[in-house]
Amino acid sequence: MDPTPSPREASHLRTASKREDGVLPDTVSPLLLARMLESGLVARLGADGAPLPVSQALAPGLIAPCLITPLGRASVLTASQRATIAALATHRLAEIRVAWQTYASLVELRLVKSHTAADDRAEAESPHPVPALTPIGLSVAGLLSAA
Repeated sequence: MDPTPSPREASHLRTASKREDGVLPDTVSPLLLARMLESGLVARLGADGAPLPVSQALAPGLIAPCLITPLGRASVLTASQRATIAALATHRLAEIRVAWQTYASLVELRLVKSHTAADDRAEAESPHPVPALTPIGLSVAGLLSAA
């Protein structure tokens, strides 16, 4: 199945990506939910923490939330966002120009964090924000580099 989300799916995926827990909104229709589960864009986890097979994940009465996957997060990124993540992952950020809006959107999607060098107790004289990938951002970067 094609992992490219429809515009409505992309909207739900962005909403989940912005949430700290990564949970898909309750308003997702069963049809869209089934498609996103089959595409690997979202997953429902079993008691053991492993993703449930689609047939079990769609079982009526199942209470477990649907979570956005790294593939789901990667599927809603623009070309500029992808390039920025790749540059951050390979420490080649100086080679590209990145608009502040791109950074802001990646922070909002919880893929990048912005902190000052003083936060790391390194180069304390630099008050300028330093972008860095979050753990989720690192997993998305791994997917993008493998593609």
